[in-house]
Amino acid sequence: IGDRVWRDTNGNGVQEGSEADIPGVLLNLRDANGTVAAQVTTGTVSGMSGNYRFYVNPFQTYTVEIDPAN
Repeated sequence: IGDRVWRDTNGNGVQEGSEADIPGVLLNLRDANGTVAAQVTTGTVSGMSGNYRFYVNPFQTYTVEIDPAN
């Protein structure tokens, strides 16, 4: 599971050229029971400052959340 965290200044859900990636954001991967199964920080994938990736079991259900500590 992976994606990118960026500052969506116009709130349209699409990253546009002027909307910067956000490095250093802590993300939680929660399993179907709500338990934190893993954590990552943006900026650790492919040199892109807002990217993240979790390696998961494809036969399970997960939720990605921004850690409240941010």
